[in-house]
Amino acid sequence: MATYRDIADSEVDQDSPGTVSLFSALARNPQAAFEGAAGAPRLARNVTALSGQSANLDFSGLDDFAGVIIHGALFSGADTKRLDIAFSDDGVTFGTTQTLFSLSDQGYNDNQVQFHVVIDTAPGA
Repeated sequence: MATYRDIADSEVDQDSPGTVSLFSALARNPQAAFEGAAGAPRLARNVTALSGQSANLDFSGLDDFAGVIIHGALFSGADTKRLDIAFSDDGVTFGTTQTLFSLSDQGYNDNQVQFHVVIDTAPGA
């Protein structure tokens, strides 16, 4: 397993020389992050892939992450489809549901919207 090392701002300012230690950290830190090394930021791979879902999809265990990226496609047939989102800090009580977008039937069976949603949950962001 690779070791994660913080890189100080003083190592990468415009007057700092490139050092073996810096370049080693730049090379090894991404691998260490994906391996879950101590001190490394947490990275998630594909959590789930669903098709034909019409019910709620709950994600939990995200406390140590600074955000969520959701991407996929929404298809509309004979009725309106929506992508709604609501947040909870305890998994029981949720804030007001917000509709991110809605795809309504326009007389076609192949309406589609592809989406990529980035939600930054970092404190102070």
